[in-house]
Amino acid sequence: MEWKALIKDFKKEYGFDLEKDLKNVNMTSYEFVKILKDLSFDINSNPIKGNKVTSIPPISVYKMRYKDEYRHIGTSNAYRFHLYHKTSGRKPKLDLTEKEKKLVKKMVEDAVAQRR
Repeated sequence: MEWKALIKDFKKEYGFDLEKDLKNVNMTSYEFVKILKDLSFDINSNPIKGNKVTSIPPISVYKMRYKDEYRHIGTSNAYRFHLYHKTSGRKPKLDLTEKEKKLVKKMVEDAVAQRR
């Protein structure tokens, strides 16, 4: 499945709009891909950092923080995934809403069910 179709399915099923998120934080696709590659390396090379949002074995979801190299902002005030910027961009926000946390939990439940 092409990544754009996957993003649309993700929005339809769980309500997270990654395309809108990228626009809100003024990030290009190139910058996003770079962050994903760096984040993937960090996750595979280091212990998981971040606050656990939900967990249904064998899957756990953590709120990941990632620095904004382009604005020279450290991890405490930069990106979170699903993608939002804590302090800058068009719509900065401090945390996931309760609705978003419930959607993340549903996403994990669905992933665990598919693995069985």
